[in-house]
Amino acid sequence: MPQICPRTLITKKSSFQVITVDRGLVELGATVFLRIRDPILAVCSIQDRNNSTRTLANTMLYRYISRRRICEITNSQDRRIMAGTFKDELGSFTAIYGVEITDVEMSDVKIIKEGENLGMAALSAVVKSDAGQKLWEVRVIAPHVEEFAREAAEKADADAETHDPGRSAPPEDETLIDFQDATFDEDRLITAINLAIDDQLANAIGRVFQVNCAGLSPMFIDLKRAPGGCAKGTAPNPDVVFEMSQAVFLKIIKEELSPVNAYMQGQLKVSGAIQDALSLKYLAERVKQLL
Repeated sequence: MPQICPRTLITKKSSFQVITVDRGLVELGATVFLRIRDPILAVCSIQDRNNSTRTLANTMLYRYISRRRICEITNSQDRRIMAGTFKDELGSFTAIYGVEITDVEMSDVKIIKEGENLGMAALSAVVKSDAGQKLWEVRVIAPHVEEFAREAAEKADADAETHDPGRSAPPEDETLIDFQDATFDEDRLITAINLAIDDQLANAIGRVFQVNCAGLSPMFIDLKRAPGGCAKGTAPNPDVVFEMSQAVFLKIIKEELSPVNAYMQGQLKVSGAIQDALSLKYLAERVKQLL
């Protein structure tokens, strides 16, 4: 019978690098404090408890960091709130096998690359397209671009003085997809995915994903060959294949259901390496900001 220690144990995550939602790059670490609450569950309900807890903590921490902007991650108050939320969600999983998360401490953040203005990046992609160039030449969108750039610069100056977490929330009437409907426009979703992809993301992930969703056309996401892209169809040799219902897909996009939860509840089927599948979260967090 394995020996169970009821004392508080420590799982330390060495420093790791994460691409933020505003396309910055940060390095930080975290320490997770845990305690065995139910020795029987801790032994009988899961194999390799320590490694499973460490893997789950790493996956969730990547998701929490990659969905934030650099200004939020470097703000000490926001980081404490994020650590508390992370502790609660991680604890809800580990409680299933008798482990309690008592505390989570995040290290100081090292900024390797500053974040970008996603609104300007998306607008730049449109302007560089053939259709955008034609509209620019006839002065259809040029005045709006100039006005947008001026407003963005003013907001950036204001953010430098006072951090406002609510500023990043887009108005409801500007969303690409109407989530009030049971279905959504696949073409608009693919457009949002393509706007979120760049060379840096493709080089960082290096995988091809196939998404088969009931009620929708199959689509593939190529993040192996720069510049990457998303389109309808079936990839010849995908690294990972996702299969789910349309309802689950909608919940994941709206962040009502995390991919980790969906997988653990059997609502999301994954063919391929789990670690490769989890790397898609970097793209998912970017896409959410554009919807």
